[in-house]
Amino acid sequence: MKQKVFTTLVAIFFAGFITGCGEPTLKLYTIKQGNSDISQFRTAIIKVEPNSESMVNKEGYPEVRNDVERVFMEKLTQSKRFAVIKPYDTDDKPNGALLIKLTIVNFNYVSGASSVMFGVMSGNGSIKLREELINTETGATIGKYETYAQASSSGGIFRGSTGTLIVDVSEKLINQTILYKKDPS
Repeated sequence: MKQKVFTTLVAIFFAGFITGCGEPTLKLYTIKQGNSDISQFRTAIIKVEPNSESMVNKEGYPEVRNDVERVFMEKLTQSKRFAVIKPYDTDDKPNGALLIKLTIVNFNYVSGASSVMFGVMSGNGSIKLREELINTETGATIGKYETYAQASSSGGIFRGSTGTLIVDVSEKLINQTILYKKDPS
C-alpha cells in the first residue's frame, strides 16, 4: 500500500515537472523618450511606489514592493552605470541625480513556494511596472517606459513566480536605462 502511494506521488510530481515548458510573456513599451542625455548622471535614486493607495492593501504588496526595490538596485549596481545608487529618502534633497521612479501598475502575487507546491492551481504570477527617468535638478521627465511580465500556465511547477518575474522586468528596464539614447529629433 505504501509503495503504491509513493509511486503515485512520484508520478504526480514528474507529471508536473514534464509540463514545465512555458516561458513567461515579457514586453517593454516606450511611453516617452525625451531629448535629454543621461550620461551626466553619476547618482541614481530609486523610488518604488504603488499605482494607487488601494494597492498597498493588496495581498503580496509588501513583498512585491520590497523585491522590486531590492532586485532593481542589485541589478543596477551590477551594471556599473552609476557611481552611487540609493533608495529614495523623503529627507534627501538630491540635486543633479537621476531619479528612477518605479510605479507598480498592477501585479498578481504568486509565491515561489505556492508555485512549486500547487503548480498551475496557484494561478499565474504577473507584474506591470512603469519606469520614469527624472532629472532631480530640473524635474523634467527624460524617459518613460512600461514593462509587463506574466507567467505561462504551461510552465507547470517551475513557471515564474512573481519574484522570478520581478527579476525579468528589472533586467529589461535596466537594459533600457543603461542603453538610453536621447531621441534624435
